[in-house]
Amino acid sequence: METQSINIQISTIDEALHWQNVAILNINKFRSNPVEGQENFQSNLIRMWNDVHAQAGLALIAMQQEVKVA
Repeated sequence: METQSINIQISTIDEALHWQNVAILNINKFRSNPVEGQENFQSNLIRMWNDVHAQAGLALIAMQQEVKVA
């Protein structure tokens, strides 16, 4: 089975924070509202939103490093 991934383009800190917030809200929604018979689908959605959250976090770190002034 081929692993699929999502790549998002983030250009501002506000976008990164927005995607982190959207991701965590969706993750919590799927975890707190399981649907019988849809466990695999919901697990895949949680994995997808975890990936979005991680990418937004990496973008925040990268932008923070660019802004640091010696």
